Parts: sequence; structure tokens; C-alpha cells
Amino acid sequence: MKEKLNVIFFIDNFSPAIDGVVRTVENYASILSKKNKVSVVAPKYYKYKDDFEYEVMRTISISKSKKNFAVALHSKNTKVAKKIRMQKAQIYHAHSPFTVGHFALKEAKKNNVPIIATFHSKYKDDIYQVTHSKLITYFIMKYIIRFYNRCNYVWACSNATANTLREYGYKKEITVMENGTDFTFTNNSEELVSMVRKRYKINENNKNLLFVGQINWKKNIKLVIDTLKSLLEIDKSYHLYFVGSGSNEAIIKEYVLDNKLTNNIEFLGSIKDKDILKGIYIASDLLFFPSVYDNAPLVLREASAMKTPSLLVKDSSAAEVVKDNINGYVAIENVESMKTRIIEIFSNKKKMEEIGLKASDTIPESWDKVLDRVKNEYFKIIADYNYEKE
Repeated sequence: MKEKLNVIFFIDNFSPAIDGVVRTVENYASILSKKNKVSVVAPKYYKYKDDFEYEVMRTISISKSKKNFAVALHSKNTKVAKKIRMQKAQIYHAHSPFTVGHFALKEAKKNNVPIIATFHSKYKDDIYQVTHSKLITYFIMKYIIRFYNRCNYVWACSNATANTLREYGYKKEITVMENGTDFTFTNNSEELVSMVRKRYKINENNKNLLFVGQINWKKNIKLVIDTLKSLLEIDKSYHLYFVGSGSNEAIIKEYVLDNKLTNNIEFLGSIKDKDILKGIYIASDLLFFPSVYDNAPLVLREASAMKTPSLLVKDSSAAEVVKDNINGYVAIENVESMKTRIIEIFSNKKKMEEIGLKASDTIPESWDKVLDRVKNEYFKIIADYNYEKE
């Protein structure tokens, strides 16, 4: 489709913060901006300067550092509102239901522009974890569902994610638009592996497990650590590498220290360099990602693209695209089940390689292909919206 698009994305957290939603919006914006007019509206971060190929409009926010998430404020965003109006976008796409999402709703109504909202996260779990109050969680969830009800169109990144939104009380139609990946297996893979093994002391003779994501208890990290501890009682060659950062990082490191696991667990921090991350995936034997919080994790698609098999929780949203023992592995969500499965997986290295290859053939899809579908959907929505206005 040769026609150019004019779109604005709205998100309540963005670079320099890193999570799956941020990376999704970055890919949407980066790919579409090559041939289209694209902007992103996001909170302003403390002492952070943007360096993107597209415009980022920063709203007034509370931000104490570049590492923490910023909190956008409702008021005093008249300059951003003026820029939005001047862009004359054809469509708005919100990726969060909070302050910036509501700002998008307000501007969509004012400027007579259709708005899509993508549902990404299990907000109910997040809210209860912070508030520890069923009543507060109930009222915030009503606020969130009201947001999606007010949007013209609602998308979800997987069938399981769509079902979660329906469980929360959303009754209208949901379009599933799956996530992609910009990771591809490259010719210099041996060079990348050699580099990361040297830099991070990853011994190829060990049984190397990898976790990539937020270092946060909600990602089932206690299960990851406790499983490793149980494995080490049988075989000392297991090693675990964490890639990422998060709000529980200090207490999780303390938990590792208390359990005397520092010789077998390494925290590599956040890694933005894609080549380094590719090398880490390839150098690892198994992505161990038992999160029941994630819906359509990008890390599963990245690992698969690098021909690294993954172990996930049976019947979890994250495991929706995994067929056990064919293009990945699943196990029941407890230490004994995970330990038994990992021992079984490592007992057949040839089978691991076959499953890694099958994963690379069946799970990842390039962001370019995903964004082709997205763009086509955008134009359909714009046409339908303009027809209804007439």
C-alpha cells in the first residue's frame, strides 16, 4: 500500500524505561516512520534526551531518574495538545489506559480522530500487588474498562490476552494483533557467541539457563531461583543468567545471596545492544521463562529466532504459541515439575537442538510483516470512521 499514513502513538511509559510494551511501541514507530508520519506521546524523563528517527512529544511528568518509570500528569500539557492538533493525524493508537491514554481519548474526541487501544498487561495483578486491597483494585479496574469502552477499537496481542480483558469485564469486539520480533539468526552468530562467552564468562560446558525480562517477583522469579537451587543439589553444572532490571532487583539479589547461589547465578543487567543480546540467547541452552503474568512475551519470540528453546508454564498465556516437545517445553508451575522437566530436557541435547530449530520456524514473525497488517488495519479503520462521519 503506497498511501502514506499519519499516526500518533500514546504510551504511559517509554524510553529510557524498558519493558515489552515500550519495545513494542518502539518497533511500531520505528518501522512505520520509514515511510509514514509517526509521533509518540509519552512522559518526560529526568535528564533524558530523545534520539529517535521520529518525533517524541513529552508530557509533563514526575520522574526522579532515568531508571524509574515516569508518572505523567493530567494537566499542563497544552503545548503537546497543540502539537497533536497541528500534526492532523489520521489515527491515534493508545498502548496504556492511564494518564496518557486518557489524554489520547480527550484529543481524539476534540480532533475527531479514531482511536485504537491495545491491551497488553494484566493490570489487575499489578494493582493488587501495589495496593493489597481488593476494593481499590475493583475501582481502578472499573476505570480501566471504562477507558477501553470509550475507544473506537480495541486490540490485544494474543488470544489469551483478549480473554483476560474479557474476564475483566470488557464486552465489545477485540482484534488480535500479535507481536513480532526484529531478531533474526545472522551469519556472525559464532562471533557473537564467542564475544558474550568471554565478556560474561558463560562456560559452554555448563548447563546454561537464561531469564530475560523485568527483575520483578511478579515474573515468577522466585520459582526460577528455587528451581535452580533444587537442580544444584543434583548437578553443580547448572548456571542461571538474568538479563534485565526491575523494582525488586535488590531484594532478589539478596534472596540469591541468602540461598548461597551467587556462584551459579549472574545478573547481567539491562542490555540494549541487540547483537549482545542475540549472542546471549545463542550461548544459552534454554530460556527459562515461567511467568504467568506475561501475555505474549517478546523474549519468547527473540529466543526462538535465535534457535534457543524455551520452558514455560503449562496453560499460561505466555505459552499460547508453544506446542510441548515440538517447538518448546511446558511444565506445571512448581519447583518439582520444573526441575524434573529441565533434567529431562538436558538429557537429550539433540532433541533440544531440534526443538530450537522448530521454534525458529514456527514462533517468531518479523515486525515488518506484523506492521504490514497493522497498516492495512489502520487504513480500514480510517475509511470506516470517515464513512460513518458522512
